[in-house]
Amino acid sequence: MNDKPTILVVDDHPAVRMIITRVLSPQGYEIITATNGHEALVLANEIKPDLILLDVMMPDGLNGFEVCRRLRQNPILHDVPIVMVTALDDRASRLEGIESGADDFIIKPFDPVELRARVANITRLNRYRRLLAERLKFEWVVEDANEGYAVLDAQGSIVHVNNRARIYLNLPPKWEAHTQRLSFIERIGQLYNLEPEESWQDWPQFLGKQDGAMRYMIRPETANAAAFWLQFTGLKLPMGEGDQLYVVRLNDVTQQMTVKHDVWQLHSMIFHKLRTPFTSIMMSLEMLEQHAADLPPEETRLLQHTAAIQARRLNEFIDSMLKYVNSTALVPLNDSFHIHVLPDLLEQLREELALEIINYELEPGLMFDSVMLSEESINMMLWEIIRNAKQFHPRNQPQVEVQVHKPNDTEIIVRIIDDGVHLSPDQLIAVWQPYYQGEKDFTGEVPGAGLGLTAVALMAWQVGGKYRIYNRPDHDGVVVELTLPLRTD
Repeated sequence: MNDKPTILVVDDHPAVRMIITRVLSPQGYEIITATNGHEALVLANEIKPDLILLDVMMPDGLNGFEVCRRLRQNPILHDVPIVMVTALDDRASRLEGIESGADDFIIKPFDPVELRARVANITRLNRYRRLLAERLKFEWVVEDANEGYAVLDAQGSIVHVNNRARIYLNLPPKWEAHTQRLSFIERIGQLYNLEPEESWQDWPQFLGKQDGAMRYMIRPETANAAAFWLQFTGLKLPMGEGDQLYVVRLNDVTQQMTVKHDVWQLHSMIFHKLRTPFTSIMMSLEMLEQHAADLPPEETRLLQHTAAIQARRLNEFIDSMLKYVNSTALVPLNDSFHIHVLPDLLEQLREELALEIINYELEPGLMFDSVMLSEESINMMLWEIIRNAKQFHPRNQPQVEVQVHKPNDTEIIVRIIDDGVHLSPDQLIAVWQPYYQGEKDFTGEVPGAGLGLTAVALMAWQVGGKYRIYNRPDHDGVVVELTLPLRTD
């Protein structure tokens, strides 16, 4: 449906068509003209107007009465309002017009003020009637859909919800909008975390922009339930006349997001955990193959010992990887990472990534706290962030500092600071975008930016955490900031 009401003007006199157009166009109507009855029937089928102003006396053997009768027989156009614009003011002509299906009459010569008033009333009533019919059809189609649908008014209050949306919004089965005015954004804010946070800031204006941003409503993991993900999309419905409605869709993508992260974490595990021992085994065996005859017995035994140790380590990693693949949750329920382990974990990452040093600063009193993520998850998140810092550092040898402090009793903030390069605004936005449908190889890297931080953000969201990334104000490089909930049980 167009934003502006469309009026089809049918008259064989150019002067009449011009006058009507000049009178009505400034009022915001789209005026389409036809010169005879045959052309009017064709155009009416094409544009499906909101109103037809129809002259009675026209040539070519098809007068206004006959055009009106044919329009009323058309199943698509039978309910379009038709106003006869005629010089015939006798009783017989009016009766014939009524019998043919006309809704009203305007007598030539007409008063422009009266014409504008009548057209405004008819188009307003007809437009509301058609919108009501379309809304009823929409509600019937989506009532039992697998996705949640909600219709909102211009203020963002809920006008209608289908059965699935009632469940997602935790509304009673018989809840109706006319019984309680309810703000959609306030309701979902009470039930879910809205991520990425910055993409929700211009609510509800972004609904009319079709900006392509991924928006999620996330119920974080609890001790009794895994995380639940809804993807949010919205559409502004063109109404005209200053009215406005929005329709929003809530699609359960929990399974897709879990599979996405399973694949990412599996790939990360393979790259992170298997490459180092595999490389050591290959180097030891190649040295033995090429120089066994020339090596002293002590060096031969050392190379054999190194290969055996790394093979055992490789076997342990493969076992842990298989256990992970067989697990059903991305982040095991009730698992924890104890902060006192962080220094040892950072030293392990330093060795694996071949960095000179990773500095850290822990706020006093944190050593006895734990966060709602497993050690393996924290390991992979930090490894991904620090690996990116190395990968995009000009010399591949960043100075990394990890700061951890506790702003309150429920969460900690972890900052990973490097001295690499500043990122452009589009990169700062794109690094966190979870394109779980758009990534060809599930690398977690945004094309063009090469920043594999997508899964880090999603793992933080999974447990109700937050993320930020920003350029250092005092030096080249970036700061990745993770807010993670503390385990309180």
